Amino acid sequence: VNPCSQPSTDSNEPNHTASIFTIRTRKHIEKMKSWDRSRVLTIAVYWGIAYMILQVICAQLTIVFLSWLIDKTADFGLYAVTGIMMGVGAVMFLLPPVPGVPVYLALGIVLTAQGHQTVGWIGAIFYSTGIGLVLK
Repeated sequence: VNPCSQPSTDSNEPNHTASIFTIRTRKHIEKMKSWDRSRVLTIAVYWGIAYMILQVICAQLTIVFLSWLIDKTADFGLYAVTGIMMGVGAVMFLLPPVPGVPVYLALGIVLTAQGHQTVGWIGAIFYSTGIGLVLK
């Protein structure tokens, strides 16, 4: 859209009609009119598929993996589980499509369940919160 400070007509044009687009924008629009629309829409569909894979499927697989990890670490001690969860959490945070909320949720579930016998429920909650802040 043409701001007041940008010229909308070229001084070399014989037809000086004002436009809502700048000269540069009109050139871009003319170039886009020559594009193969079916190719552009095909690429848009590919981007949509990539979005679904990265955002939806990776998020669901993260939840499944962390649920499996909670089940497998149920018999370990508090400090072993803390080390495992910090290692897994650090690796998960380094992967761009992995959301952070399931990592914190799994950390709170596992460390609180493991630590309530050692430091009590209140201590386990503060312990898992502290580890989550350190991991962040």
